[in-house]
Amino acid sequence: MGANSGLFNRKTLAAAVSTCLLASVGAEVVAQDQQMEEVVVTGIRASLQRSMDVKRDSSGVVDVITAEDIGKFPDTNLAESMQRISGVSISREGGEGSRVTVRGLGAEYNLVTHNGRTVARTTGDRSFNFAEIAAELIAGVAVSKTASADTDSGGMGATIDMRSIRPLAVGEQKAVVSGKYITDSSWAGGNTPEIFALYSNTFADDTIGVSVAFDYQERESSLARAMLDNGWKTFTDNNAQNDTHPNSGIYGKPQSARYKFEQDKRERFNGQLVVQWAPTDSIEATLDYDTYERSIYSDRNEVSAWFTYPQNTDTVMPIDGVWTTSNGVGTPLIYSETYVAPDAGITGSPNDLSMAGGHFAHKYSGDTLGLNVKWAVSDALNLEFDYSTSEASDAPDHELGSDVNLSTAAFTRTSTTVDTTGEIFNVINGGGDATANQMRVTGSVFQNNANDSNVDQFKFKGNFELNEESSIDFGVRSTEVTNRRRSVTVQQNGWSGLGAAGEMTAAFEGTDAYVQSRFDGAFSTFADASFLASGGNLPDGTSLSSATPMNHFFDWDLETVQQLAKENYNISNEIMGDCPDGTTSAFCSTKDYSLGSDNQTTETTNAIYVQYTYQLEDLEARVGVRHEATDVESTGLNVLYTGANWGADTEISFTGRTQSYVTYKADYSNTLPNIDISYNASEDLVLRSSWSKSIARPAYDQIGADVSVQGAFGRQVGYATGSQGNPGLVPYESNNLDVSIEWYYNDSSYFAASGFSKKVSNFIANETVILNGRYANEMPDIHDPFAGTYTQAAVTALGGAATGQQLRTYIFDNFDGEPGVTRDTTGGSTFAGDIIGQPADPLVEFRMSTPSNSGDDRELQGLELALQHMFGESGFGMQANYTMVNSDLDYDTSRPSTNQRPLLGVSDSANLVGFYDLNGWNVRMSYNWRDQYLSAYTDSGNQSPIFVDAYFQLDLGISYEVTDNLKVSLDGINITENAITYSARNSDQKFQHDEYGGRWMLGASYSF
Repeated sequence: MGANSGLFNRKTLAAAVSTCLLASVGAEVVAQDQQMEEVVVTGIRASLQRSMDVKRDSSGVVDVITAEDIGKFPDTNLAESMQRISGVSISREGGEGSRVTVRGLGAEYNLVTHNGRTVARTTGDRSFNFAEIAAELIAGVAVSKTASADTDSGGMGATIDMRSIRPLAVGEQKAVVSGKYITDSSWAGGNTPEIFALYSNTFADDTIGVSVAFDYQERESSLARAMLDNGWKTFTDNNAQNDTHPNSGIYGKPQSARYKFEQDKRERFNGQLVVQWAPTDSIEATLDYDTYERSIYSDRNEVSAWFTYPQNTDTVMPIDGVWTTSNGVGTPLIYSETYVAPDAGITGSPNDLSMAGGHFAHKYSGDTLGLNVKWAVSDALNLEFDYSTSEASDAPDHELGSDVNLSTAAFTRTSTTVDTTGEIFNVINGGGDATANQMRVTGSVFQNNANDSNVDQFKFKGNFELNEESSIDFGVRSTEVTNRRRSVTVQQNGWSGLGAAGEMTAAFEGTDAYVQSRFDGAFSTFADASFLASGGNLPDGTSLSSATPMNHFFDWDLETVQQLAKENYNISNEIMGDCPDGTTSAFCSTKDYSLGSDNQTTETTNAIYVQYTYQLEDLEARVGVRHEATDVESTGLNVLYTGANWGADTEISFTGRTQSYVTYKADYSNTLPNIDISYNASEDLVLRSSWSKSIARPAYDQIGADVSVQGAFGRQVGYATGSQGNPGLVPYESNNLDVSIEWYYNDSSYFAASGFSKKVSNFIANETVILNGRYANEMPDIHDPFAGTYTQAAVTALGGAATGQQLRTYIFDNFDGEPGVTRDTTGGSTFAGDIIGQPADPLVEFRMSTPSNSGDDRELQGLELALQHMFGESGFGMQANYTMVNSDLDYDTSRPSTNQRPLLGVSDSANLVGFYDLNGWNVRMSYNWRDQYLSAYTDSGNQSPIFVDAYFQLDLGISYEVTDNLKVSLDGINITENAITYSARNSDQKFQHDEYGGRWMLGASYSF
């Protein structure tokens, strides 16, 4: 028999789900014939058997997950199921799987397709969010870890294909209705429903098939987060501040201590329609339509304290710390700053105790329509035509904006001390708790963000059998991908406080809340405070042994405070918001994206490929080559400024905003060969070797044409930051080598070991370009008021230890009315107002981050071990796998971030699954572990990297067949309610602690 004969031969199939994956994944993903026997079983063991069969018969390295029954995927989330595959690990959003990393390469390096088609994304980048797709509507997922010429490019890590149910493969009338009761155990989790229904049938002597399905889910969850955010600022002995740090070469200090609480409401709808027509045995046409809509509303309140890094002198010590050194990096276990202590010579004003609120309100939606026609022209020639179009969007879903942050504060902090030694850090503020009549509105950001994606794809491919042993696959494809990202921000910078204390009292009364009641983890206790230079008795009189930690805060309502702020404070901004009542205000958002950023990229890729397969007894060899040519057109809206204003104690903002559109074009081409060899060394032993070249395209924001800067920068930082895209970037290229051995030693049991190497070139990383005065030719030079003549006069009069508030008070006292100096007396503050940079002042330094292709080659190597074992006919079985990944792309924590080019997401991972499947019972316990990995970094020298710490999770699934038609189930996600934690340069630099709780689902399913 030839390698691809019998494409349309189908037997009468008794079990729908068992044939669905073999028909679609086996024939279309693996691209070879799967001879299907009648299978009449469902459940865990049957699903694993089908997956193993596809893996064994594949030409390359492929892992498959199949549904246990129609509408019953192994896990309630696609990403959660895929992490059971060796080499696959996931990231989570809202406590559930969202994006997938394969063999150390993150989501943006993997290509996700649906029914073999490239689809539009809502993420704004090349990653795919699996939380948008209901697992119940998917028949199976194939993860192809080796590249082949007949597969779309872009999956440098892997190509992940989701397959839909096909009614002609089901072959009979089938209906399923199920419901779930979902309860979330987080601090404010709720109880919500999920409903799924599917109907599939064939007509006209099984020549027409129709299936229709939908899934609707609501979910209410919450998050308790403790974070030392804005990074652990990094210093070296050469640029050290005058503090108590050890001489460790490099050390870090926290910038902000924050507790954040979110309450999330999610709603998701998925719909699917599939129509098939097979008028003859040689022709089959499939029309399928998929749609989804997912909305997220996240309400947020937080309380935080910002560290200002005051300077120690010979006589005044506002900074104190208990330090340790780990991995060559100095870290304060306890860090303390004092702002007001006249008796100790520390003069100034109390700092703000900030209590911000806001929301995240987005609606994600997508539609895909596809037509596929297969024609068996003869016994030797098969042709296939496929056309698809898809669109996806991420749109604002609230009248105040998609992303809102409104800050309030009480200016009461005379000191702040943080202890990071516990599971959760603890904070003590001098000045105590805030009262409702002390609260004032400060800065605010009302933002709308939108992403739109469109994909049109045409494919024509064929297979021609040369003889009994060999065949040729060939094809052409054309894909046009358009991605548009828009954003506009209304920001007012009253960080020193608007109006006077007491004007907002009514909005805060009765909203008292307490930090520690919302966490399960243990807080630090300040047990080592006696090792401070002060002995734990701070200059402002605060005793760390007896003071009350920062526990109380106001859990105020966003819309109430927003409305009062809008009524009380008539602020004029360069960009004003359009309020729901028809007025304009700095406390509303706008959808006029011409005032913000607007970037669109269009990539048109034309590809041609040919692949030769030779099969002789126990040996199969496949050799292919794919050539692609890609045209890129990028249009962006540049944001420019004309001036700088020192309008708040710690921040300098830009003024005179203007915009202009620019367009750039570029092109590149790639030739991508592949060689796959598999050899059946015995009846049970398969040896494989594959070599291929694959690519991953740059992120959309990397190839954008826009140039922009942050609208403000910290006066202590001393420079502004911005970004500019590079449409001329070319894709990453990876030369891949895979070798594997697979031992299928018993029914449904096997052991596999796979080694892989990826040598990556054209590596893309950000470089920092320093520009003085301007970052675009179309703008004038901008001058820095904090480094200017007014400030220098204040420093001369007050000394170098003067605080920002003291310097501003001096400037307003002595220069109010001079060019650029305007005091604001409305709130009674001595340091409120504007100080504008003047022509004689030094130029602002802009540090622009821009992506570039590196000439360096980097290598990623790893080993995957996988075991699947059934314990005879006992019903018990297990799966276990372990993946080790090594890379020369690691981040060196012992030196600053500048000029480092690490790869994100690289980590080892392991899974252990035990199950029982017999007598109507299906029980599964899953253990998933992922080692620490780098999540984010910046190329700025004083920013710390962010690592996600090693994490494990236990999941449970139980179902019982009450009758042949009725099944009940109980599923638990993260049943031990483990927290996800983050760190910076070492484990002592704790960055973030997230508690999502667990999730339980009680369900029932009826099929007929």
